[in-house]
Amino acid sequence: MGYDFSRYHEDLRYIGLNILGPGCILFSLVFDFNLASVIAQVPWILLTAISVMKALRPRSRQMPRTAGKCMRN
Repeated sequence: MGYDFSRYHEDLRYIGLNILGPGCILFSLVFDFNLASVIAQVPWILLTAISVMKALRPRSRQMPRTAGKCMRN
């Protein structure tokens, strides 16, 4: 059994740390540039930014998928 990361998906503290880490690495690369590290860190920050947008987006109320099936029977 693996660790369940789903509970951290919308925790802004966890997301903030995910931005802080690559941000610090990118800052350090200003002084000692390494293209491979930049290529690895930029997508990480972009994916984390998407998580921030998802976490801050208001949730809409949706009907469960099984509701339509019950009406057909």
